Parts: sequence; C-alpha cells; structure tokens
Amino acid sequence: MICCPTKERAEAALAALADILGGLGLSLSRSKTRIVCVANGTEGFDFLGFHHRMVPARRNPRRRYLACWPSDKKMAQARSRIRELTGRNRRHVLTHKVVADLNDYLRGWRQYYCFGNSTRRFAALDAYVVERMALLLSKRHGRRGRGHGLKLIIGSGNRLGLERLAGTIDFGWTVHVAGEGRRQAG
Repeated sequence: MICCPTKERAEAALAALADILGGLGLSLSRSKTRIVCVANGTEGFDFLGFHHRMVPARRNPRRRYLACWPSDKKMAQARSRIRELTGRNRRHVLTHKVVADLNDYLRGWRQYYCFGNSTRRFAALDAYVVERMALLLSKRHGRRGRGHGLKLIIGSGNRLGLERLAGTIDFGWTVHVAGEGRRQAG
C-alpha cells in the first residue's frame, strides 16, 4: 500500500515500484494492483483482510476519517468455517466440544480483527453463530427449523458458553506512563 496526495504521484510511484521489483526479478500482479481515490469515500480498498474506506464522522459529517473493517471476502471465509464447525456431520459431537471448537476459532478471529470499525461485522457473525448452533441443536433433537435450538441457547443463561465478538473492539493503543495514569496514544 502506497499513499500519495495526487493521482499523478500515485502513477509515478507505481511505475517506480514496478522498476524496483523488475530489478529483483519480481512483478506486480495486475489483478491485485490498482490506484484508488479514497478521498471522496465512494471507493475503498482491501489490505491484509481489512476493507479501508473514508467515512463521515458521526459528530460532524463534513469531516471524514479512514475506517477499516473485515473485508467481504474474509467475512465469507469466516461464515464458511463456522458452517463447517456446526454442520450436520457434527450432530453427534458433544455440545461443549462444538462450542470449544467455535470459541477457539472466534477468539483468533477477534484477536486479528479487534481493531478499527468492526462492530457491525462482529454483530453479524455473532448472530450467524447463534443461528448455526440453533440449527445444529434442532437437528440433534429431531426438530425442524431453529426455534427449538434457540430456546436451548437462550434457556442456558450463558449462550452455552459461546464467545461474543461484539463489544470487543479496540480503538487504539493504550500506553501506561508511570505516575501519570493512562494515556491514549494513536
């Protein structure tokens, strides 16, 4: 990722990077390399599993800031993995084992994506995990739909021990300075 103030500078930087990589016997992937103007907020880009885009601030919509959240591709991969962990072939696996496997995956996912503006994506995955567990429990008990499984999850009092992603976002680094309490560094 290279940030430039103008399109001309971005094109020059791309050409210079192509020359440097060419000297090393490498080349840029044309399908993955592009110049994006993020200033207007209509376009964004994916980098290291995050989607980055300029969005308006809540307090002053005329001001924009660069926000990031898990990309659509990574969300689809997460849903696919959750579907594997709660599939019909796991009907006969003990519930606490399925929950432990899900929690291991969700903890790792949360650790990587806990920075930025991931709250909506985390809430969507939380709902998906509950839905998949409800379907799994309903099938296990010979019921149709997810209603019976939802009753079991809600009735457990602790969501069967399922980890929650929503509410675990970290908005910056916290630095402790001796004698001065906590200070937000960004």
